[in-house]
Order: sequence, then structure tokens, then C-alpha cells
Amino acid sequence: MRRRDFIKVIAGSAAAWPLAARTQQSGKVWRIGFLAGGARPANMEGSVYSGFLRGMRELGYAENRDFLVEWRFAEGRYELFPALAEELVRSNVDVIVVGATAAIPVVLRATSTIPIVMAVSVDPVGNGYVTSLAHPTGNVTGLVTSQDEAVTKQLQLVALLVPNLHRIGFLLNRDNPTHVVTFKSLQEAAQRNHLTVVPVEVRNARDLADAFTALNRQHVDVVVLSGDAIFFRTATRLPKWRSNLVCQPCLRSGNTSRPAA
Repeated sequence: MRRRDFIKVIAGSAAAWPLAARTQQSGKVWRIGFLAGGARPANMEGSVYSGFLRGMRELGYAENRDFLVEWRFAEGRYELFPALAEELVRSNVDVIVVGATAAIPVVLRATSTIPIVMAVSVDPVGNGYVTSLAHPTGNVTGLVTSQDEAVTKQLQLVALLVPNLHRIGFLLNRDNPTHVVTFKSLQEAAQRNHLTVVPVEVRNARDLADAFTALNRQHVDVVVLSGDAIFFRTATRLPKWRSNLVCQPCLRSGNTSRPAA
């Protein structure tokens, strides 16, 4: 599923909360907090977030009449998540949509009462976000993606794109829970195919140049990126030899996603 479609579905998930049930009756303008990991776009309607706004309109909700969105953008700096989450909680929004997987545990720590909608999550039960997929309980719901199936398919596509594949570089941000799960799944899939995964840790945009230098020294054949606000923000500044770079969000044909509630 494409990221635009994810956010459009989240609009439907958010509408399933009290927003949908009571807007027309109460006349209240509901306030939706949206916490994103990337940079604030110059034109919201021309960005990936336009899917969220369009989805709300398709459900019959008009911005400024039925709801307002309190946007918060971390600009690829994960250390800003706690302050941004607390800011949304203090502003007393009616629901918080979390657009970055790394921000999910931060928002959960910030509030146990405001409904939280995860744009996408990996292993939310194992990570302690929900008690079960069928019955999440608490104040959180959202979408779940299956990395095991996705990584296997992505590895097959990489093998088709890069003949004589032997060594795979992986940029690992341990501050992103998705990366940890993806890395484990990638290693397991690579071992089954007699391939080697070379991880290099990246926690901010400053680490990228050194990371690619390290991968070049390791003579990797391809570099795999998992979705991360750091990479989205710096995509145009990635090294010129990125012709051998494969970005996971661009290879989602094998991805399977389902609501957590």
C-alpha cells in the first residue's frame, strides 16, 4: 500500500473515533493533532499529507467547519518528538495521528487518555503498543504492516535488479522501532539466500555521508533503506552512487497491511 493510501485510510480510522459520531450533532470543531517525522511541506495539498485531508473530505468532513489539524513536524530530528507530543497533549486535541513509527512510544508515554491513531506500525503487540490486534484496548489503534513478508519480497526484487548480488548494506536507525524489526527480518531472509547484510548505524542526517563511506569500504552491492524521516528529508543529498540504492517504501508490492482494530 502506498504511503498516500496509508494516510487516506488513517483519515477513516480517525473518523471512527467520537469525531464521526458527534460532529454533526454537537456542531463542535474537532481538533486533530498530527505528529510527523519529516519536514513541513511548503504546500500541504501538494504533499504526501494531502491524502489525509482528501480522505476527510471524502468522508464528509470539511476542514475549519468540522475539524482543524494541529500539525507538528520533527524535521527529521527524533529528539524533538517528546516536546512536540507534550505540546499536542497540552493543547488538548481530541485525537492524535502519529505519522512516524519512532514517535509512537513517545506519544503513548505522553497521554493515556487522548485517542491515538498509528499511521503505520510494526509488531505493535511485541512492542507493547496494544494488547492484541483484534482488541487493542487502551487509547491506541491504527495500521499494522508485516515486515517479514515485505522484506522477503523486497529481497527477491533486489536480486532481480542487481545481478551477482552478495553483500547488502542496510542503514539502521535504532531509534526507529521499524528498523530493528526490518533488520532482523532482512538478516533472516538474506541467510536463507546465502547473502550477507552489512548494517551501518545512522541516527541523524549528519551520519549519512560517513555511513555511505563505510558501506563503500565494505564493498556492498546494494544499499537498502527502510522508511525513516531522516532519509525522506535528505533524499536529494544522498551520495551520487545511489544508482545502486533500493528504498524499501518504493518496493512495497509484497507489503501486507491491516488495521489493528
